[in-house]
Amino acid sequence: MAALRPFFRTGRIRRIALWLAGLVALYALIGFFALPWFAKPRIEQALRDALQRPVRIESLYINPFALSARVRGLRILAAENGEAVAGLDEAYANLSSTSLFRLVPVVDRLRIERPFLHLVRNEDRRYNFQDVIDRYVWSADADEPAEPLRYSLNNIELLDGRIDFDDRAENKRHEVRGLRIGIPFLSNLPYATDILVHPELAAVVNGAPFAVRGEAKPFADTREMTLHLDLEGVELPQYFDYSPIPLRFALVSGLLDTRLTVRMVLREEAPATLLLAGTAALRKVQIRQHDDEPMLAFDALEVELRELDLVGRTLRLGAVKLEAPQVQLTRFRGGRLNLELLLPLDTGKPPRAGEAETETAPFRYAVETLQVRNGNVQVLDYAAPAAFKTALAGISVDAERIGNLERTPGSFQARLRLDKGSLQTQGELALAPFAMKGRFELADIALPRFQPYLGDERRLADGTLTGEGRYRIGGEDGETEIAVEDLNAVLRDTRIHTAAGQDRWRAGRVEVRNARLDLAKRDIRVEEVLGQDVAATVLRTADGDWHLSGFTRLAAQAAAEAAQEQAPEAAPWHYRIGRIALERTALHYEDRTPAQPVSVQLREIKAELKDLANTAEAAPQLAVDATVGKSGRLSLVGPLTLSPFGFEWRLRAAGIPLLPFKPYWASQIELDITRGALQARGRLLMRTDREGRTPLRFAGRIAVTDFSAREGGSRRDLMRWRALALRETLLQSDPMLVRIGAVSLRDFYLRLVLQADGTLNLQRVFGPPQPGTADDAPVAQTAQTEAEAPAQSEPAAVQPAQAAASAPAPQAKPRIEIGEVRLAEGQLDFSDLYIKPNYSAQIASLQGSIGRLTPEQAGRIELQGEIDKVAPVTVSGLINPLGQSLFLDIQAAAKGVNLPPLSPYAVRYIGYPIERGKLSMDVQYRIENGELTAHNQLILNQLVFGEKVESPEAVNVPVHLAVALLKDGNGVINLDVPISGSLNDPQFSLGSVIARAIGNLFIKVVTSPFAALGALFGGDGERLGYIEFAPGSAELNEEALRKLQRLARAMNNRPALTLDIAGRVDPDAEGEALRRESLMRRLRALKLEDLARELDNPPRLDEVEIAPEEYERYLRRAYRRADFDKPRNFLGFPKRLPLEETERLLLAHIEISEAAMRRLANRRAEAVLNWLRNEGQVPADRVYVAAPRLDAADNRHPDAATTRVDLAVRR
Repeated sequence: MAALRPFFRTGRIRRIALWLAGLVALYALIGFFALPWFAKPRIEQALRDALQRPVRIESLYINPFALSARVRGLRILAAENGEAVAGLDEAYANLSSTSLFRLVPVVDRLRIERPFLHLVRNEDRRYNFQDVIDRYVWSADADEPAEPLRYSLNNIELLDGRIDFDDRAENKRHEVRGLRIGIPFLSNLPYATDILVHPELAAVVNGAPFAVRGEAKPFADTREMTLHLDLEGVELPQYFDYSPIPLRFALVSGLLDTRLTVRMVLREEAPATLLLAGTAALRKVQIRQHDDEPMLAFDALEVELRELDLVGRTLRLGAVKLEAPQVQLTRFRGGRLNLELLLPLDTGKPPRAGEAETETAPFRYAVETLQVRNGNVQVLDYAAPAAFKTALAGISVDAERIGNLERTPGSFQARLRLDKGSLQTQGELALAPFAMKGRFELADIALPRFQPYLGDERRLADGTLTGEGRYRIGGEDGETEIAVEDLNAVLRDTRIHTAAGQDRWRAGRVEVRNARLDLAKRDIRVEEVLGQDVAATVLRTADGDWHLSGFTRLAAQAAAEAAQEQAPEAAPWHYRIGRIALERTALHYEDRTPAQPVSVQLREIKAELKDLANTAEAAPQLAVDATVGKSGRLSLVGPLTLSPFGFEWRLRAAGIPLLPFKPYWASQIELDITRGALQARGRLLMRTDREGRTPLRFAGRIAVTDFSAREGGSRRDLMRWRALALRETLLQSDPMLVRIGAVSLRDFYLRLVLQADGTLNLQRVFGPPQPGTADDAPVAQTAQTEAEAPAQSEPAAVQPAQAAASAPAPQAKPRIEIGEVRLAEGQLDFSDLYIKPNYSAQIASLQGSIGRLTPEQAGRIELQGEIDKVAPVTVSGLINPLGQSLFLDIQAAAKGVNLPPLSPYAVRYIGYPIERGKLSMDVQYRIENGELTAHNQLILNQLVFGEKVESPEAVNVPVHLAVALLKDGNGVINLDVPISGSLNDPQFSLGSVIARAIGNLFIKVVTSPFAALGALFGGDGERLGYIEFAPGSAELNEEALRKLQRLARAMNNRPALTLDIAGRVDPDAEGEALRRESLMRRLRALKLEDLARELDNPPRLDEVEIAPEEYERYLRRAYRRADFDKPRNFLGFPKRLPLEETERLLLAHIEISEAAMRRLANRRAEAVLNWLRNEGQVPADRVYVAAPRLDAADNRHPDAATTRVDLAVRR
């Protein structure tokens, strides 16, 4: 300093120094004081003009020597209320001195402390700075500078900033606190463009830390940049509404964590590079539909991002982990899925004008490992017939090397649990091209969960599915190939029932072995299907629809849907099943088309179907063996063809019960079948012809055994037989043909009744009754004498074929041909209710044969039998019931027919009952075209009439005189009675016609003299005139036997005498006994049913005995079958009563008819007659049964019991 003092002491130098000091002082005054004072209001005004808002600056400090400036308290105010909406506490800038030399701004340091911004988005979605944004951001009026401004900014810092965002449109507030930005260098000066910059951004956004660090050369030619993006716990729902893409779901919760590195390189003449790597995680994510229905949620999704090349369109992921995903999968009625709402909405906007659609390379990706744990999917399907809901829980997935970057396939395995059961699979997966193969296992899948897909008609009540197999999925050229191989599955304990709870299907086990399904080839192959302990129902509804356990309708619906979806050019499906086998199977057949449903049970079914396929070379073979009802057996064996449909089976049936099939003919005939069994053996054949018809044909043997039937409403058998056999039988449906080589009917019974209205009971059973009554016309109009009978127009030898040919055959009738009919051990009971009192007769030991019968040919008939067990009868001639009308040309003979049973006819048409007599006859009958002509040679032996009975239709002649005149010296009357009539007349009765003819003969002899006939009586006392019986009994007691012994000695000692035996009953005294006897007959009938099932040759009803230990069992069975109102318990079922009470109720409801009393009287008389003939050695021609007496009024023996047989001795 001392050295410089001389220099400053010079005046010039001093002046220069003073000027410099003054200039410095002036510079300091201007810089420190004048410039801030001058610049502050102008800066405020400029900002006010630019922002159109009040602006205040608290202070402005300038250091002209340091080239720095400091602004404090900058506030931008809202125009409407004066509140600060933006500002900062302090801003400091330090200009580098090099700016003076480079003539461009070079800032060494720029620091902004505690800046703030209060941003508001109003309900109209415009911001409180919207005018500024519109003016400076979106305005297109600003001119682009010709040359960019050169600058260099260094050491840029923003400290402790804050932003308050008030989103009134979404009613949300967002906060950014602790905002810190550090940028070491920003410059576009040539000397600094290649300097590496380390920018930094950090803040706490809505309470979540946010940090970005990086390195960049933003102004170099390569424009390289690397950013490190670190986020922790960012609450995504707060930013959900600001998505530029319209979203159709709501993000309820979700946290985002990232540790990402972004590297970008932009080159002038080379493709850009944009790479992303690091880790990202989403936590506690919940996504819902806008109606608040859940869609997707998971605890955590962690992604290890190895590299994402957005320009090269490649993605490489390391480990991907998804923890506890919860998915709500819903299919709506239209078929759409709720998860489709996660996809962006297709706006449907066309491309802009001038823009060409360019094809981009496919995005390629690879995932090293994928792991899913504790997944859960709730499935809700509204498109099913009924809403389907289930849960897939415990979902676990492990996969490796998944993607399309490499052609090497990756591996995977997955597991899940259903409500009941589990599924797991493992295999390989390739995505370029797509291919997937592996194995799967199903374990105890509960089938009832899938009930909604079956609809309401059938309910899948129980069952599980277990199975395993291999699958392949792949395809090229847009076609997908799906195949399942080595499939083995087992259904256990399946059960399907109706909505009312009735079982339609049960199966203990159904197993499918080694099955293969190829969707591309449309081919199904199954090695074997096994079913055990299956019980199914085949139902035919009232409208005729068939249902197989509910599957028929489902199969038809699925087939219809498949037909609609199948392309017209698609190949047909092919299938082949090697073997289907059923064991221990039961089938319930139910047909509801009749008024009363048909119900048949098939049990113990064992069936096997081999080689079932729909190919032309297939030859399926069927074998079925089953139990029908309790003990019937059915067997079918033979081939089956499907195209065209047909079969040829060997059929065997044994003991098939007929009772279940009664409803089929209940509406056609009034026949109540009480038992019967079908036997058959032969071939059952069906072939589809060219016209599409499927005629059914059976050839073999048929038999109906142990058959009995009643007329509708009756308790007595109408017909029964032990065996009806049809041999060499041919049955054909189209054209209808019945051809039988031989018919054999053995041990049969038929009850023929002429009703009170003149019709036969068989007319009522097999067809509608003819109109008219028996009283519409007198019998005399139908009966003609030989002189009145019309002359025959053709000889008798003419066959009925000519008559049959004259009338057209009904189209609905089948053609029937019968080679031979053989009858053995038959019985016919005839009752005439048209006559009063009624007439009954019985033809027993009926046997014989009928020759070949066709519609054109009559067969020769040869029959033998016994009337009422005493009078032999024979029939021979020709008969044809198969023509258009009945043809008959026969001769018949009977010997020793008891006449008293014919007394009703004598009373009505002669006026006298027949007390005694026998009939022998030789007759000839011819029926042709419904007309009857007959010649009757009648021999009446020892005819005796009783007292006269008034009858309006009786002939007015002295009958006793006529008989006396007609008898020869041996007491025989020989009559020749021709008759004729129309069988089409419902009033026609053969018995009444004969009786009327005999009456007409008596008229011819009224003018002839005759001698009176007297009967003399002799005996050893009044007590021999009757035989007493216990009430209700026809058994001879000790006293009766002693009387008969004395009577037999008297008759044998007096050979000129004859004996009349008349049974008697007392309705008042014998009611209880008759009821008890009727009850015992019922019990014996029940036991006979049991014996018929156990014995090949069961005894007759009268031979059956009820042991004391059996009495209660059959009594209770009879009570169950009895048709009357019974005491019932609180459930509505009949009570089990004490034995005495049960017996009392049965007896109380048994009605005793006149016919029953008559039978008892006749049995008593027959008991006496048989003893006298057999034990007493009285000749049969001297012992006769007289008409029974059905009342107790009798003065001949006042001291005798009213339950007895009266005896009368005559010559």
